[in-house]
Amino acid sequence: MATAEKAVFDTLYLARARGQRFSHLTEIELPADFRPAVLDGWVTKIGDRRVRSFVQVRIADFLARTRQSSTP
Repeated sequence: MATAEKAVFDTLYLARARGQRFSHLTEIELPADFRPAVLDGWVTKIGDRRVRSFVQVRIADFLARTRQSSTP
C-alpha cells in the first residue's frame, strides 16, 4: 500500500499525462504525520527536467492550497 506522500506524488505526476482529470485534489485530508519533504525525494527521481519542473509546481500549488484550507 502506498504512503500518503507517494499517493499524492503519483496523482500529481500523472496530472501531466492525464490533463484535467487530475488537475485538482479536492476533499483530501492529509494525515497529521504527512511529510511534504518526502515529495521532494520523489521529485528528484524524475529524469526529465521539464516533467520534474511541472511536478514541482503542482506540488507547491497543492501544498499551498492544503495550508489555506486547513487554516481557521
